[in-house]
Amino acid sequence: MHPDERFWPKVNKNGPRWGRRGRCWLAPSAYWRFYYQGRLVAATHYAYESLVGPVPDGMELDHLCRNSACVRPSHLEPVTHRVNMLRGET
Repeated sequence: MHPDERFWPKVNKNGPRWGRRGRCWLAPSAYWRFYYQGRLVAATHYAYESLVGPVPDGMELDHLCRNSACVRPSHLEPVTHRVNMLRGET
């Protein structure tokens, strides 16, 4: 089975944020993981790379919507670690 056939049915695309089905957006869990090629990968990376392309070397994905459970590619922006930390709320 292709990984997309396992991953995308788990994603709820109803609403502005895309998250894992069965998760509550009022109390979202942090990052979720997905098994791909025998290892755990971040669901955000899988979604971004599936629909947009690879995350550039030395960059990480910043959640523009500030919801770490969201995997909607338009809500993810590749930035440096420093920029990601400066944009954070902590």
